[in-house]
Amino acid sequence: TEHRFADAIKLLGDTITLHKDGYATDKKYPHIHILPEDMQMDLNSQTASWHWGGGQKSIRILPGHVYLHPSGYKIRLLKHAKAPTFRLIGTGPEGTYCHKPSTVSGGGKSEISKSLNDAVIYGPLYIGDYEKDMDYVQEIIERDYSNCFTPEHAKAQERDPSRPILSPDRSLGSVINLLAPDEELYTDEHNDYVSKTPNHIRAIVFAIKRLAKPQWNGDWRSHFTVDEVNGDPGHELKVDNRPLVGSF
Repeated sequence: TEHRFADAIKLLGDTITLHKDGYATDKKYPHIHILPEDMQMDLNSQTASWHWGGGQKSIRILPGHVYLHPSGYKIRLLKHAKAPTFRLIGTGPEGTYCHKPSTVSGGGKSEISKSLNDAVIYGPLYIGDYEKDMDYVQEIIERDYSNCFTPEHAKAQERDPSRPILSPDRSLGSVINLLAPDEELYTDEHNDYVSKTPNHIRAIVFAIKRLAKPQWNGDWRSHFTVDEVNGDPGHELKVDNRPLVGSF
């Protein structure tokens, strides 16, 4: 079912304040905003934009505020747990329902409802031989993926599989899927290639995809460096001289 801003406004009635630029704010919780269905969120410019009244409107995305799509999808701007960066976090409007089995005491029933945050640790992103590993990373980024899908799945693709890894048209999730073997989806050649890719190389590719900026014009390599230690390249990867933080 397609969700419309007009329907959300009608449903919420006088519990919200409708602004002239075409978005609404909850009266009781003024940090909650409802945006039109064509909303676009941009982390780099820290803005949410949409079309209203024949033109484009926008507001600034702020920490501590919640931005809702008419479907109920929620977006927040949150600071990384360990790194000095912010990111957009999306939350689906419907929860995931899990069957809670009946078993003996100590069987682990309560574990399925606990957060995984305590199981995640953060630390530096290390690299082995800087030049060798970055050459491998560059090979992955510049590789042609136009024929990665099996013939039957290639016909069903809505997006061009040849779009570059660092293209704004390819999401980080798409890159993660692309570099994970899938016998049903991808060709044997592609699966063989990604299966041989070391995990630490794959992690570096994901970090570069996450942090690369369009204004670099493809020159990502000069931004990802290591310090020189006793005349030799170090092993802690940095972006623009800031240490990278990975989650494990």
